[in-house]
Amino acid sequence: MRDTITTLRFSTGRTRQGPLTWGQLAILRELDWLADEAHSYNESVTVDIPPGTGLAVVLDCVRLLTQAHDGLRTTIERPGGGEELAEPRQRVHASGEIRVRIVEGTQESAGSPDARHNFDAEREFPVRWTIYCRDGVPHQLHAVISHFTIDGTALRAFREELVEHLLARRDSGRSRGPAWHPLDQAEWERAEGAASSRAAVERWLSLIEEAPRQVFNARYPSTGAEDFHCFEMRSVAAAVALERISRRLNVSVSTIIVALTAVTVARLSDNRCALFKVVVGNRTDERSRNHIAPLVQDGVVSLDTRGSFAEVIRRAWPASLRTYSRSRYHPGELESAMAEYAARRGTDGDPRVALNDARFDSAWTRLPEPEDDTRFRALREYTTISHQFSQERVDVKFFVEVSGADDCLSMSLLTDATYIPSELIPDILRGMEELLLEEAAGSLVADRESTPRWGIPVLARGPEWEQVEGNWIRPAVLRALLASIPGVRRAELLDPSAERTAQGLRCRLAVDDTFDLDESGLKRFVADAARAHEDVLVPEAFEIAVCGGYARRQYDANSRSPSSAR
Repeated sequence: MRDTITTLRFSTGRTRQGPLTWGQLAILRELDWLADEAHSYNESVTVDIPPGTGLAVVLDCVRLLTQAHDGLRTTIERPGGGEELAEPRQRVHASGEIRVRIVEGTQESAGSPDARHNFDAEREFPVRWTIYCRDGVPHQLHAVISHFTIDGTALRAFREELVEHLLARRDSGRSRGPAWHPLDQAEWERAEGAASSRAAVERWLSLIEEAPRQVFNARYPSTGAEDFHCFEMRSVAAAVALERISRRLNVSVSTIIVALTAVTVARLSDNRCALFKVVVGNRTDERSRNHIAPLVQDGVVSLDTRGSFAEVIRRAWPASLRTYSRSRYHPGELESAMAEYAARRGTDGDPRVALNDARFDSAWTRLPEPEDDTRFRALREYTTISHQFSQERVDVKFFVEVSGADDCLSMSLLTDATYIPSELIPDILRGMEELLLEEAAGSLVADRESTPRWGIPVLARGPEWEQVEGNWIRPAVLRALLASIPGVRRAELLDPSAERTAQGLRCRLAVDDTFDLDESGLKRFVADAARAHEDVLVPEAFEIAVCGGYARRQYDANSRSPSSAR
């Protein structure tokens, strides 16, 4: 099999430098966290080359597309050793070289080894090109693209423009060029976008303050090196159900998927409120529609799941609308706010539960139309659930992804088996499907407290767990943590099983004369110690009683200094 490398030269405009966009910065942080596994985030696209298109024309298309989009000829520059607080910057190259592999065969037969290697973003352009030939005639053009440069919507736009270039060059025409580049986006974000960043961060903080501090915090034994397992459900019945519910309640399918995720998370964790992140596209105006750059960022949803499923869906509509429209922010600004939150609460506020509705504008064009309820429910016979992959390291505990398919609902669920055992995943997916079918059939899907929640299991907890303020904790662990404070003789939780939404969890500490922490020092000690535990809650107020005396001090979450009492 012939495998050669051709080098193309390009030259256009001038070299430009500037800050990263918020989307680029968010993706780069994820890639850095993945380290050697960052290649798992690589995107790829393959297009058929129109018959009669010569190799020189295909190569010219690659060169012209690279010249047209700044993001395709960008590298990053990381701060030096003396600039720890500085952010990476991007450099758009006015000239350079593009390496193109030419392979005899097809993408299916020859494979794509380039996809299994990390990009070196400081030295390498973010696209690797391969031309597949049949008897020397170009047949397919394949691109592996760094996620730093592209997201799902941008990938689709990239593919469409690649086809346009091939057709235009073959027919001696010209294809469209972009009007908005990453550096334009970065400039907007640091000027007009600054206010939206502050508002998005404030909203995020307000939601996590009201929600459970830890969504999944009961640990299960590790299953081995790879604790992260992903299963996919393909369900015609669920897609038909989503369409029916959408028409009946006059809401979008996306809204129903948000509600479905919330109900599932709440049921599994045995909570009334579900807190989770959603992947937000942030393509809200014409200039960003076909922007070849990542704009996606995480938003956050907090949803009360009490009542019928229809009621949860109705609550999900305004909640998801606010999230999908208010999730543009500087990642560093959110990180700083979360660090301050962690200093107070003993947890970083990240639920590590997420939803990615990646259907984009795809529609179900090949769904059946069952005539009656019996035929509708019989569609479940075609549902398949299969294991997709296992992985060693992912920064989530529970991740739902809905992909584009024209003939079924394609829904994947990935969990961390040390919090949600992988053997439960098929049951969870079937329970989600059942919930959709019951709602679509017009059955009364009642409140979670009066009926089992449609086959979705509840994660088992031992008798040592108690629910406080909507949070599942182990009081014995918290008492032991509090008793470890220097000078504390005994720790007592006040009303540990009550839901005290106004005043919060309170505790009484019996201390001796060696106890010397003031209010801020005490709260800082407890919050720092709590970071090593997922099964405790930092109390809102502390009552200090000195052993052998009558003086008491009360440290309240809303007061700045201790008060004395007799």
